[in-house]
Amino acid sequence: FQIKTSRSSHLEGGEMTYTSVDSIRYVFTLTYYSNCSNLNLPDTNIITITNECGWSTYTPSIYLISSPTQLTVTCATDSSACDFGPYIGMQKYVYQSDTVNLWNRCTKWIISAITGERLNFINTLTPALSYNIGIYCMINNSTGAGNNSPTFISHPSLFYCVNQPLIIQSGVKDIDGDVITYSLMQPRSGINMNDTLSYISGYSYTQPLNCIAPMVFDSLTGNLYGTPISNDLSIYAVLVSEYRNGLLIGQIERDATLLVDNCNNIYPDLTGFNGLPSEELTIQANQQNYFQIYSTDPNSADQTIIEYDSSIAGMSFFFSRGQRDTAFFSWMPSFADTAQNPHCFTLKVKDDNCPYIGISAKRFCLNVSTIVSVDNTAENEFEIFPNPVSDRLKISNQKLSDLVVEIYDIEGRKIMVKNLPANESEIDLSQLENGLYLISIRSKDSDRMYRKKIIKSN
Repeated sequence: FQIKTSRSSHLEGGEMTYTSVDSIRYVFTLTYYSNCSNLNLPDTNIITITNECGWSTYTPSIYLISSPTQLTVTCATDSSACDFGPYIGMQKYVYQSDTVNLWNRCTKWIISAITGERLNFINTLTPALSYNIGIYCMINNSTGAGNNSPTFISHPSLFYCVNQPLIIQSGVKDIDGDVITYSLMQPRSGINMNDTLSYISGYSYTQPLNCIAPMVFDSLTGNLYGTPISNDLSIYAVLVSEYRNGLLIGQIERDATLLVDNCNNIYPDLTGFNGLPSEELTIQANQQNYFQIYSTDPNSADQTIIEYDSSIAGMSFFFSRGQRDTAFFSWMPSFADTAQNPHCFTLKVKDDNCPYIGISAKRFCLNVSTIVSVDNTAENEFEIFPNPVSDRLKISNQKLSDLVVEIYDIEGRKIMVKNLPANESEIDLSQLENGLYLISIRSKDSDRMYRKKIIKSN
């Protein structure tokens, strides 16, 4: 990028999240993003709480909890305006409320905040300088259960490149394990739902940038894809909805600025598990599971660094820290972990491109199962038949060595162990009830193991 700081005193976006004390009491956190300038936001602000159940409007105070925090957007050899350098810098202001009492249960509590004018020179809105930033979230506490909102994985990315594919990521994590969906929404300029921004012709809240083809939004990941073909300064907003047992229980919004300019950086990315596309993996309880996730970057000179949020207790990890960083993980979940699926974590990857670094993030989920499809690394050494089996299960032992055979039920309980000498080739399963089981076979003189699902039927 050649864009440098303008010392403007306007905001670049924001979001509001909440944590639950119980189903009635909540603490709200409001975050604003700004360029590094002489902007001085007030120490105290207010949020406006309305509802659809007929109770009065409430305007509790919300307090700046610390000095602005600088966000790293430039490489180590270039300085942003936060450090009195020539390039645009970013910082965030975080406000937090005291515990707020919502009085009662309601299907829709609407919490809104409004602060400051938006960043100067937005060319996709009309008239851009007249708009404030309106931030929204929603709580449905009608069931009497408390709820913590999702939180965003990383701060919004401001910088993108002309004629290069982009991914605008809005991924979140949710400590309650609720179902998350994403949608684009009309950005707001006030506390009312109809206080929305107006785009000029050719732009909209679903098409905030001028791209070679229409931008595509993924409602499952929150990613917005496109290849911009002009220098733009625009706005977009994403709505994150969470569902529990099919019921919409909460929403949060992120409002952010998009700056597209001529540049040479294509952002780094992360593969799925073990280099494959999938960001979900099924693993087995009571067994050590290993997997890895690779980073990629089309810019050959850039170095990538992966960061893990350490959100899964007991999962070990380390990083290669090579030119293209790789994350290695090891985890032995218990059978109890099967009741808490999915187990999700987030990774961020950043490069060292100059002057502005690139940052991407992804959410990965593990499903712990007592019976899973596994890579049968010893498949050529053992074979079992018939399957389904009624009484006697035959085992073909190509290694002709003593075997240890273990049978697990669908709950993961070990219900049979048999030492099978090399001269024996079958085990009696006639006493087992009909159903699905997992058989594990290994040689006593080898660590090779063969696992397979079997069906017991009469």
